Amino acid sequence: MCPFGFVSHKGKKIAVVDCSNTTAEEAIDIIRDAQQRIAFMSKNSLLVLTVGVNAHYNGESAEVAREFVTSNTLFVRASAVVGLASMNELKDSMDLKDQSRIEVFATQDEAMDWLVKQ
Repeated sequence: MCPFGFVSHKGKKIAVVDCSNTTAEEAIDIIRDAQQRIAFMSKNSLLVLTVGVNAHYNGESAEVAREFVTSNTLFVRASAVVGLASMNELKDSMDLKDQSRIEVFATQDEAMDWLVKQ
């Protein structure tokens, strides 16, 4: 799969940001590209799946991820994250504790099943 693209799941379109097996620098490039593309979407229209299996992050990439979340809030109806064991901590550090539109899942299937119900 491309780092950013769309898949269909149970008849619904899901935007996928795939940072799997990336370095922090590669993840930054993928996240910034996705952020630019999402900015052209309709408000409150997107279901987003971010996959970070075996991705490496550092302080800069965590900051870019925070910017990604805050800048895309208007466009995203719901967001699911897979493969980032530390996402709950990152979510807390980004002051997203009350952000109900972001959920963390163990598998992509679980995440996509949840997304299509939103």
